[in-house]
Amino acid sequence: MPIGTTNVGIRSGVVPIGLLGWKFDEAATVGGGMTPVPGTREWIEATPWTVGIDRSMANTFFRPGYSPGVLAQGSVFDESLHYRAGVWNAIDGGSSGVLRRGTSMAWAGNTWWEPLGNFGFGYSDMEHHDDAVIRLGTSGVYALSYSLPIQGSNPEDTIVRLSDGTPLTLANALGPGTQVDRFRYRLATVDAGWKWRGIGLNFEYYFRGLDDFTGDGRFNTSSMFDHGGLGYLSWCFVPRTYEAYARSSAITGPYGTGQEYGGGLNWYLKKSRQARLTLEALYMNRNPAQNFLYPYRAGYTGTAIQTQLFVMF
Repeated sequence: MPIGTTNVGIRSGVVPIGLLGWKFDEAATVGGGMTPVPGTREWIEATPWTVGIDRSMANTFFRPGYSPGVLAQGSVFDESLHYRAGVWNAIDGGSSGVLRRGTSMAWAGNTWWEPLGNFGFGYSDMEHHDDAVIRLGTSGVYALSYSLPIQGSNPEDTIVRLSDGTPLTLANALGPGTQVDRFRYRLATVDAGWKWRGIGLNFEYYFRGLDDFTGDGRFNTSSMFDHGGLGYLSWCFVPRTYEAYARSSAITGPYGTGQEYGGGLNWYLKKSRQARLTLEALYMNRNPAQNFLYPYRAGYTGTAIQTQLFVMF
């Protein structure tokens, strides 16, 4: 029964984040609450388990957000096959409150297989697996989504954007005199990971379709398809202490292409994931994602150098 709170911007002082449910056994926990909509692997990995300072540009662009919902999660076949699936208020209903429009829901799920044993937390192999382990997974989301008039005041808002960074529901986004009020959002992902003796290699690829546009004006397209991916390579060269990593992600679609390249160094204080100091450098080229908690600004090309001290109590 994990329960927490977070400040989500001007619309609300505090919103609960957490799940309240009943665990029948390892195969099934059923519950409800305010949780991430499980549309990508990197999104449902908890923040403490990221390799770098936070998640990638591609994940920030494609992922859904937080929302109230009900879900089931668990693992079967000797805890080698895992799943999380349910229905949520929207792809980003966490802070819409009374401003939520429509009655359509977001249906989402994530499943992954660990055939060689427990893959462990996140992308890093700071624990140093003596024997190689792999992870294979997939995710999917289906939702009809409406625009919100003040979306963006919360840094964690999921603003669906074109591949040049323009918000889909912005006036004139799909042609002069147009404004999208509702659209259908479909997202599918595949992911793979490998860990062995301090080395971690992980990939995820995204496929997103947007269509069924309604609103004002005559749209210059009836649908669009965007895709992209990410990759991480890490090496914990001093077990449970020092780790070097490289990362990259890219997005392409009918309105443009963007990439990021970077890397950094993690220092696990006291040989634990509970405390980590990170130094990271990222180069972004025509970045289409935006989140003010990360260095991503839509349309930006340039370099970000950042450091973070993470401590978990």
